[in-house]
Amino acid sequence: MLKVGLDMAMNSCGVALYTNKKLRYDSFTIKKNEAVNLTVIERADKMIRWLDAVIGDKYKIRHELIIEDIFHGKNIKSFKDVSKIQGAFGHHYYMLTGKLPTFKMAVSARKDLDIRTRASKAEVQIYVIDRFSLCKIDKEIRSDVNTNLKLYQAKKLSASTFKSRMNTLSTKIKKSTGIDEHMADAIILTM
Repeated sequence: MLKVGLDMAMNSCGVALYTNKKLRYDSFTIKKNEAVNLTVIERADKMIRWLDAVIGDKYKIRHELIIEDIFHGKNIKSFKDVSKIQGAFGHHYYMLTGKLPTFKMAVSARKDLDIRTRASKAEVQIYVIDRFSLCKIDKEIRSDVNTNLKLYQAKKLSASTFKSRMNTLSTKIKKSTGIDEHMADAIILTM
């Protein structure tokens, strides 16, 4: 059975299609200068049109769509906006298939794979790259991720410093491999 994983954010979206140990993945980003003038529904529409092109006629075969559930954090505006995007996509998907998507928190998907539930973006990107042998990661980046993780676990780095460093490393991973955080989480959701 085909599994489609989807990680949505306000201006970007990652998708993974996984079946018979074959993986296809992609991401979509609305450019910052364009995003300023778009309503939430216009953003959702752009993401839906992009995703329809990626999935194509695969909507017709037996599949499961898993969307990363929204983290219910302190930023209520982002929570509401991403909820609208997910709602628009959920409605579109239902109209096409007559089925509702499955929603799953990233931490639950990570736990199922024995990935640290509070893993940073960079850790998840490396896990996915290694698990599927997608590409090579620069040794220095890999070393920096491991060093910062060990320092954090030994309580030699504050949570905010750790997060900042790992976000920087996540950006470096994206630039050197093309695998961004949204693709990585979408892939995790399909496993």
